[in-house]
Order: sequence, then structure tokens, then C-alpha cells
Amino acid sequence: MPISKVDGLKRGNGGIYPQSEGQGELSGLLSNINYGVLEYIEKEMEWLEVFDHKVYSCDLLSLKPELRIYESAIEKVGMNPEECLFIDDAQENIDGAKAAGMEGIRFESTKAMIDQVERLYELVQ
Repeated sequence: MPISKVDGLKRGNGGIYPQSEGQGELSGLLSNINYGVLEYIEKEMEWLEVFDHKVYSCDLLSLKPELRIYESAIEKVGMNPEECLFIDDAQENIDGAKAAGMEGIRFESTKAMIDQVERLYELVQ
């Protein structure tokens, strides 16, 4: 998530999402996924629409925690790595994001993630 473009986070639909006053790119999804599953989730998962940018491993032939996939995500959102926050449930993926210059938070629960984001960036309203 490009931190410099986010005014805050809002809670809803079991998660937290970026909110802003129309400042441009806000969020991205980086997923290790194959085309078969991707086709299904793009049809069935409306929540994907909250992300401004999506980077899928099947398109890049690269998987988290390989550096190339993080670099592609950073390029796609058009931010500097240090302006990006990466959230994932696997520590090796957090480590990969940090190697690419991003900030990283390990997802353990929605509440814990919100608490960490609040402490890091004081964004949640």
C-alpha cells in the first residue's frame, strides 16, 4: 500500500481498506496464484475491486518471496519502495518485501494488523 497516498483506513467487509480524497493510486494486491484460481476469484470475489492495482504470480512467472515480484508490484503502483506497506501472513514473504525496500507487517489477525498499522502510521480513523 503506498502510504504517502493514503489519508486513512476504513473498516468494513471483514477488513480494512484505504481511503483518500481522490489522490490517485492507493493500494495493490500481490498474490501467488495460478490462472485457474484467478479466473474463479475474479468472477466471485467482489472485494478485489477495492485494489487499484493487482499483480499475480501467474502473469510474471515469479513467486513471493522472489525479489522480481515485489519489484513488479512497486513499479505497478508507481511509488518508491519505502512508501509501500506489504501485509502477508507468511514471514518469508514479509522478508522478501523488506529486501525490496518495503515496510512489512505479518498478518496474524485483523485486529493485530489494524493495531500495527495504527502504531506505524496513525492512519486508522
